[in-house]
Amino acid sequence: MSYSGYRPQGQGQGQGYPPQGQGYPPQGQGYPPQGQSYSQNPYGSQYGSQYGSQYMQQPPPQYYQQYRPYQQQSYYPPPPNANNQYWEWFVAVDRNRSGELDVDELRQALLNSDGSVFEPDTVQLLISMHDKRNRGTVNFEEFTNLYTYIQEWKKCYTAFDRDRSQSIDRNELKNALFNFGFKNVSDNILSLLERKYANKRTGQFNFDRFITVSVIVSNLTNAFEAVNKSQKNNGVIELNYEKFLEIVISNKI
Repeated sequence: MSYSGYRPQGQGQGQGYPPQGQGYPPQGQGYPPQGQSYSQNPYGSQYGSQYGSQYMQQPPPQYYQQYRPYQQQSYYPPPPNANNQYWEWFVAVDRNRSGELDVDELRQALLNSDGSVFEPDTVQLLISMHDKRNRGTVNFEEFTNLYTYIQEWKKCYTAFDRDRSQSIDRNELKNALFNFGFKNVSDNILSLLERKYANKRTGQFNFDRFITVSVIVSNLTNAFEAVNKSQKNNGVIELNYEKFLEIVISNKI
């Protein structure tokens, strides 16, 4: 298996991104590549702060207010020094009062710019990245980290939304991936990503799918680079069937 567009060493570390000091997804969580600066993009600095938290700062939509009565009858107190707004959102969607959010509950707090909730597989991916206890859920501390992470992703998303459509088209995605360090993503790969993750009606990528695509490209590129480095090759690797399955399964594709 060969890939001539692999990211050169030094473009990204660990699980990927974001660029340090740029206010994109928190370091250590992944994506996009560390060291990449968005301030050089004409639209990045112009729109990033203005629109970065436009939707993720908002409480759940009106039809989730049915859960608010629970807030007055909370079965457990908030942790010390808890962010009051985050705690309100957490309790509002913790329907079974377990103190943890599963995929279905967490979805109710995560919105795209069109008001739709995140897709289940994106939510599962986000939980897997923040679930330190390996329970398939997030507690309040993990929810706080996850929500902060999403807010930072929103800044990144809006920075690359050049036409201010509140969605990402094919060219904007290609530009984003280029800036993340994936400079040779082919048209074939972009078409594959479109078919699998773009909105079927609009052909564009909602916020949650932009996160998913970026994470998948980053994780697979990192996996490729790890094998490439171990084999001391230059963009061409050899994979047997077992190694191929190991990479795919470990990246939860």
